[in-house]
Amino acid sequence: MIIYRLLEGPKRYHELLEEIDGISDHLLTERLVNFYMEGMSAYSAMNAAAEMFIKPDVE
Repeated sequence: MIIYRLLEGPKRYHELLEEIDGISDHLLTERLVNFYMEGMSAYSAMNAAAEMFIKPDVE
């Protein structure tokens, strides 16, 4: 869900917290730290999510 929200563009922490229903402050922080620890920046998370929605060209 976090990555899906980041597809819309860069977000501030409080914006993510407000937009994602039911996520606690602690859980959002934990997930963002996990992304960081795995070397996934917000930019690379957005690219990874975008690739899931891009259909390959059929020739």
